[in-house]
Parts: sequence; C-alpha cells; structure tokens
Amino acid sequence: SNGTPDRDNFDVVKLLEEGAPSIDDIFPSCSVNNKVYDCNLLLHPVLTEIGMCFSFNLQSFKTIFNERVISSDFHSYKNDRESLKENWTLQNGYTTSERRTTPHRSILGLSFKLFIAINETDLHDFCEVLKSSFRLYYHMPNEIGTRWHESYSANFDFHHELKMTAKKFQRHPALRKYPINLRQCYFEGEKKLQFFRTFTKAQCNFECLANFTLRRCGCVRFSYPRTQTTPICDFNMTQCYLDANADWPKFDEMSNSTIMPCDCYPPCSEIRYSIKNSHFDEHNEITSNSVRTLKAKRK
Repeated sequence: SNGTPDRDNFDVVKLLEEGAPSIDDIFPSCSVNNKVYDCNLLLHPVLTEIGMCFSFNLQSFKTIFNERVISSDFHSYKNDRESLKENWTLQNGYTTSERRTTPHRSILGLSFKLFIAINETDLHDFCEVLKSSFRLYYHMPNEIGTRWHESYSANFDFHHELKMTAKKFQRHPALRKYPINLRQCYFEGEKKLQFFRTFTKAQCNFECLANFTLRRCGCVRFSYPRTQTTPICDFNMTQCYLDANADWPKFDEMSNSTIMPCDCYPPCSEIRYSIKNSHFDEHNEITSNSVRTLKAKRK
C-alpha cells in the first residue's frame, strides 16, 4: 500500500466481528434481581476503539443512530430489544408504567441488581490491553460508551460489587432565553448531530473527532461514526489518525478556530452517575457459592 486509505483490501470490522469471542465464551452466568438469564439476552456487541465490547441496557440501534446516515458496519448494535416499544427519553423519562421496557427500569424504593460472571481463562494471554483486568464504562442508555465517559477498572482476581446511583440534572426552562454560549448547555432540539439521534456531549465529541480526522487524513478509524462511503484508515494511516486524535482537542478549544468549531456543550437535561465499589477475593466463600448457584440454575 502507498499509505492511502484502502477499505477494499482489508475489512477490519468484519475481522473483529468474526474473530471476537462470543458472549457465551466470556460470560458463563448472568442474572437480574437473582433471576438467571441467558447472557445473550442481556448483553450486546458494541464496536469500540479497542475492539468488540459488550453493553447492558443499551437502547435500540434505531433509537441511538441515524440509520440512514451511519455505515452498515454499525448494524451490529441491533439487538433483541428492537422489537420492544421505545418508551423512555432523556427529557421525559418513561412514558408507560409497564415493567418490560426499553431500557430496563427499577421499581421505586427497590434496587436493580445485575450479576455477571466473567470467564478469565481466555483473556490473560491474548488481551494485551486488558492484561489482568477489564474496564467498565457507564453512560446513559441512549448513547455509546466512549473515552469521554467515566469508567471503572476491575481486576480479574476479585469479585466486584458496584452500587450505582443515577441522578437527573435539569436546567430551568427559563434559561432558554439566554444565548447558548452564556448558559453553556443545549435544550432539546437546539443542536442536531449527523450520526446520532440524541444529542449528548460525549456523542458530540465523538462525531466531531471523526469529522476532524476525516478532514485531516481522508479516512477515519474503524470505530468512528461514519457514512457508508467514508474510507477506513489502513495500517499505513495509523500515525495520521493518532496525530489527529492528539491535535483535535487543541483545535476544538480555540475560539478563533475555523477548522472544526464543534461547541459540544452538555445537554441542559442529563443523567449523572456515581459509583461506590467494594471487592472481595475470588476465593471468598460467599462469592464462590454465589457463582456456583448461578451456574447450577442455568443448567
């Protein structure tokens, strides 16, 4: 190759999808509120910068993406929840009292408990990025996990218990009369994105980086949002998109920049998460008994 983008000779997305371990390979046991489920019904593949990851409680493909714009490579986000009625929005919350909803809901006063066991036997030797731990990104159900989201690193040698609290923050509607650059947030419908249906700060950043990289390199990284005709950078373009990744924040922060003024203020309504965590040795008797019980129930 002469260094130019070449999508035809090497389909990295197809390679990742075919070569990635299955959900059954990685997750032997899953339960919600102590009821055992097939992990394939709870977790879904997500294309990320480090390969194929898995997401829980993600809204459907048609809710997250502008499917007429984004590349078909991202159709792997489609999942069994596509058939369920979408009845939650960031602005209005749930629009029905039904228990079976998209996304999952908890009952007032009661916690929502998710248990996932991870098979570490295939990860230590082959996953250089993971090494002896995995990373959990937490974000709203209508967006894709990215580097702009908070995360938690969990070591394989421990049982981790995470207690997550979600709080909705909403600016007063009276602020709408002020200029956006003064209130520094967007009300619903004030800013549209090319690839995503719902505006969030993280998705705005992600889209902005993708467009900046395309202008700089003539191609984008395989995991970036893109159209069907946008070339994916080949190996020889790696340094270009890495340099673009490093330079993009500098251009975006310059008020006089005409290259890519993204203005990715946060939405005026958003959900913020806080996590308290504790961990126990994997050989702890309580932990071992819990895993054995779930495995037995699944059989």
